[in-house]
Amino acid sequence: MQEAVTSAVGRIYQEVLASPHLLQSATEASRSLDSEDDQFAEASTQNRSTVLGTIKSHKQRAANNEELSHLVARELLRRQGLPLNGTELELAEKSLKRGLREAGRFGEQIRKVGYLAKESEAGKELREAANKPKPVTLREVADHKIKWNNLSESAIQSHEYALRAWEKIIRKNCLEDVNTQNLNHFLENLATEGWNGRPLGTESANGMATTIASLLKHQSLRDGQERTKPIYRKIKTDKRTAKLRQRDKATKKEDVKKALDHAYLNEKDRYRWLWLLLMDNTTLRVSESLSLKWKDLVQIEGSWFFDLQFSKTAEGIRYVPLNDRLEKWLLPERGKEEEYVINNSWNKTKSPKDAAGNWTRLIEKKLKLEGRINPHAFRHGAGGDLGYELPEGLKKKLMGHAGGMTDHYTREDLKKLRVAANVIGTEWQPPLIRERPDTETP
Repeated sequence: MQEAVTSAVGRIYQEVLASPHLLQSATEASRSLDSEDDQFAEASTQNRSTVLGTIKSHKQRAANNEELSHLVARELLRRQGLPLNGTELELAEKSLKRGLREAGRFGEQIRKVGYLAKESEAGKELREAANKPKPVTLREVADHKIKWNNLSESAIQSHEYALRAWEKIIRKNCLEDVNTQNLNHFLENLATEGWNGRPLGTESANGMATTIASLLKHQSLRDGQERTKPIYRKIKTDKRTAKLRQRDKATKKEDVKKALDHAYLNEKDRYRWLWLLLMDNTTLRVSESLSLKWKDLVQIEGSWFFDLQFSKTAEGIRYVPLNDRLEKWLLPERGKEEEYVINNSWNKTKSPKDAAGNWTRLIEKKLKLEGRINPHAFRHGAGGDLGYELPEGLKKKLMGHAGGMTDHYTREDLKKLRVAANVIGTEWQPPLIRERPDTETP
């Protein structure tokens, strides 16, 4: 961090020398400081009362300028990517004052003798330090990672929480500060004290540490520089607890039936029960399901697939087969090519996936469901339906996970995908008594 501060002060030093307005201010400040030094030297040769008077006068001026000095130092350093606080700010402020003083003295020489002015050794060192690369902040890397990978709102929020926690616990924000010692301290603190007043659960703490560590990998891929991978010890949980927790993340068949019955009978928006049916019978992510248009529907060898062109990961770009239930209930709803498959008000909101998620939470509460019915729970449910009997590559391809089959699909591959799709989902038939409210137009 000290190297980053020196580099930042060096850049400020150059900025001051290049700006007549800033240089004049620095020169006046330097002249004032030099004058105070002369006063101290002169007072030291006189009686005690004169010395005390000079010290008192200096302290008063220092007190009046202390708050302003802190604000100016913090702002100048923040502009260089160093939002420091506390002890670090005091140390950085001292370095900055020395830098500004050197700039002021050099500026005074330039004013007097022009090009004959000679830069001090301290000034040369600051100029040299300024040429060193600007430290990369964690937020800069996170912003690039989010835009580059087109991350979802929930992923963006996870990064934001991890960065806030890191800044509060570690109190540093440069990429170079992500090392083994800091990462283990971060993880331990999250699990024992937390960052917002309470300890985090095992998964949440491990997830935050992984998010911070992932920024190192992203920046290395971005600039081609090799960086030492920090070694941190994830908090362990017993396998039984982990298995039960994983199972509880998935939808329960009884809950899905209740939700489908309710949406079919009581919701004015018919696309809501169709969306539930689509999510329950595929491996789609919520963002994928709401981005589908009818033009994405293709027929290959007599079977229907969604040719998914949009996903949060490269592996997510895949063929998603329609099983028997979807061919029976979704195909008759087919609209124009440019229309969304789920063509309701959700796609007119700022965040369609949040709109869908909020609705499922209302359904959970209204129906007093015991399990989960949120969008991600459907993917866990699909993973459970697929089980362990299918080849791993086939399962990963259906789920849109890394390590699946190759990008090239053979006829045999597509047949296998279609057959596998029939094990996904809940056995359901629309209620016989169809006392539905008026259908809401999209």
